[in-house]
Amino acid sequence: MSRSDGKSSASAIGLGIAALIAVVGVIYFNGNKTPKGDSSIGDEEQNDEEVARADSGAGDSNVANDMEQDDSSASTPSLPSKEDLERKKAEEETKQVSASYEDAVSQAVKRQRGSQWTQAAGKYGEAIDLLHRMPAAHQAKEMALLYNNRSAMLEKAGPEHFKKALDDIRVVLVMDAQHAKARARKARILEAQGKTQDALCDYTIHFLLEQSKGVQMPASQAKVEELSKAIAFSSAGKIIEKMRNNSTESDLPNKAYCRTFFELMPSTHDWKDKFANADIEELMKVYNDANDGNNLSQLMDVVKCAISSDAYHTAFKFLEKNASVLPADEENTRPLLALRARLQGMQKQLRRNLSGAMACYNDALNFDQDDIESQLLLAGCSLELGNGDEAQKKFAEILSGRSGEPGSALHTFLESSGQGIKVLGNDDDAAPTLDTMVAEICSTFTEKQRIDLSYCLFHRSSLWVVRNANHQFRKDVIALASQDISLALASLKGLGDAKTSTPVARKVYVLTLLKGIQLMGQTKGLAGEVQTQEDIALCKQHIQEANEIEPENPSVIMLNSDVLAMEDQFDQALQQIERLIKTGEDDGIPYVMKANMLTHQGMKFMQTGQMEQNQAMLMKTQECLVAAEKLYQHAMEVEPNCVEAMAQACQLKCISGDVDGALVFAEKAVPLARNAEELKELLLLKVQTSSQVAGIREIMKMQGQAN
Repeated sequence: MSRSDGKSSASAIGLGIAALIAVVGVIYFNGNKTPKGDSSIGDEEQNDEEVARADSGAGDSNVANDMEQDDSSASTPSLPSKEDLERKKAEEETKQVSASYEDAVSQAVKRQRGSQWTQAAGKYGEAIDLLHRMPAAHQAKEMALLYNNRSAMLEKAGPEHFKKALDDIRVVLVMDAQHAKARARKARILEAQGKTQDALCDYTIHFLLEQSKGVQMPASQAKVEELSKAIAFSSAGKIIEKMRNNSTESDLPNKAYCRTFFELMPSTHDWKDKFANADIEELMKVYNDANDGNNLSQLMDVVKCAISSDAYHTAFKFLEKNASVLPADEENTRPLLALRARLQGMQKQLRRNLSGAMACYNDALNFDQDDIESQLLLAGCSLELGNGDEAQKKFAEILSGRSGEPGSALHTFLESSGQGIKVLGNDDDAAPTLDTMVAEICSTFTEKQRIDLSYCLFHRSSLWVVRNANHQFRKDVIALASQDISLALASLKGLGDAKTSTPVARKVYVLTLLKGIQLMGQTKGLAGEVQTQEDIALCKQHIQEANEIEPENPSVIMLNSDVLAMEDQFDQALQQIERLIKTGEDDGIPYVMKANMLTHQGMKFMQTGQMEQNQAMLMKTQECLVAAEKLYQHAMEVEPNCVEAMAQACQLKCISGDVDGALVFAEKAVPLARNAEELKELLLLKVQTSSQVAGIREIMKMQGQAN
């Protein structure tokens, strides 16, 4: 999933939610082979080497004398027949045409070398006209090369000649559908004309053709990725705007996503502790019996208990049913009203009505201006809408706060002396200084203030890893995000041992550890930075610490299974996941995790089988992939809106070569995207899959024509 916290964080460095690479199997063809020449997408044609010369000796053959010879020593010379004369004339004409053809090609090459593109194209045109007057056998050999070379000159000549260039390319592809250079040129011209979707199709065909010939890194691969992103991200804007103003509201996401969403708020863990042994039905009865169901405090207890039990539909239905309940003479009236407004906003945010959610959060702040959770949720809405600047502004406001507030003190420290501190596995000398400074600043804070501060820093770390409009990370993403994670961990150190602290302190500490693992184990690589041995050691340290604090935390269990799978300890990894499946059979994510591991194990079997020519290993590959596919399907049966299962099933279908089946899952997942980042990833998956479908269909059409 795209959300960078909670369960998503737990599975970040291994299989988890990290996407598998879609692989399309090698395609074999029976058609004509591509003429010689490299497969580079951007290289200029070397026409003087590609065009074969006409046979200048075509007219030198002797005319056979079919007249009989008499026995006399002085024979009378025979006269040529009419047929001989016509044949001789044709040979002379062929010699003249051949000479003119040679001259036209020579002149075309000369002008090409002088970058006289239109003149070169004109000479190639003359050569084409002359070639049409030559024997059919010679035409077949030369015609595709001439049209291809002329299209190259027309492409170089500029946009006003693109139409004619495409006409020439179509001729080449009719004669040789697998002509790689013509296909690449067509894609370039279509891209230059702004026909991005059509260009992507031709780049994809070029990629598949090159891949079928054993080319490990086809030249068109980068273009396929670039255009896929351009198409996906350009179409994301309208959908994101719809998410902002989704008045109809979607269904709630799957259970794991809702759980993660709530666990990112401090109060959720107090509720889980308070209502650990409570009965929702009993609380509902108490509420209904008390004051005719008009007690806001008891109403909130029912909702909190339902949320603590992962009964999100129950919680929100009860909240909606009793939305008109007003407090009478209750104490703490305004915080209760703020809580109700915040919960209403969280429901709308989960249902992708972000403008409605933000309105509720603002209402909550009108009731209680110190409601830090509503402030964090407002910043989160800005992030989900892809508005990083607005989110950064909101986080700055939360941290700076009012004079004397914890955030203000830390904000002043960061602005003055804390800038440029290297953390999370970088300068060893910096970490003690950072811990010491933060501990000193936090020494006078209450436990709640420290928890609020750590949650704020934890959430702000997500700000830096949001990609821009071009889906690129900022250059300092790791430095900024790791600093916030280190600060969040350090701010809790002053509470004493986080392992024995309150449930909320333990939870934010573990969440922050998992976020640090994700940052170093996944985000750093995606951002183009090399993972160091120090990063790996730090991740292992965080995993060990998380295990010691909350060994039964589902996110920690999934992280452990991920690590075991990456170390090829598949049996132990699967045992860990089975624990989660038994305790949450109505949760689709454990089934997705198990399927991911089986897919990874299957790929290992395949590599071994291919290297050792071991058929038994290849059979095990098939068994693993079939089992994984069934698990993804089961996850979608358990939770029909399990986006994670759809995305992973799509990629498994691509691995097995069923791109049509993959496209079905991609198209089904896109409307269920829960935030802007996830939407972009799913749209990219859909675009790439659909381009493969179109490319493979075109190649199959070529095969049919060739046969």
